[in-house]
Amino acid sequence: FAYDSVDCSFYLPEGTWTFIFMDTPTCNLVQWYGDFIKYLVFVTIVACLDTLCILRIYYVKRRQAHAIQDSVSAVRRGRERNLVYQAVLQGIFFTSELITYFLLSPYARNKWEAFLLTTMSWCLVHGMDGFIVLSCNRDFRKQIKE
Repeated sequence: FAYDSVDCSFYLPEGTWTFIFMDTPTCNLVQWYGDFIKYLVFVTIVACLDTLCILRIYYVKRRQAHAIQDSVSAVRRGRERNLVYQAVLQGIFFTSELITYFLLSPYARNKWEAFLLTTMSWCLVHGMDGFIVLSCNRDFRKQIKE
């Protein structure tokens, strides 16, 4: 919405392999706050929720250490642990993509560096997202094999 209301659309400059915003003060503000800060806040919120989940698993595991363990609760704890691993890995990858795309790419010295720091990092993080989901979730892997 913000991109259309202030005419901040992407364009592909000649000689580069990177889509960029129009270089105006308004578009720079929209890019910084509408993209970078917004997504960084989302990743931070998810990281906080992940931390709370890790703490909950730790305390539940500690509390159940003296109780009789059954196989169902062990499987459930394993699934919860894998979900936490998945969320942490996804947070790390998305944060690294935000850093390379918004903070490091302005320092690119040529079109190849700009391409790697923007387009390639965006493609890698979204490709790795699916790979992380599959590697951390046994049920998804079973569905694919069937």
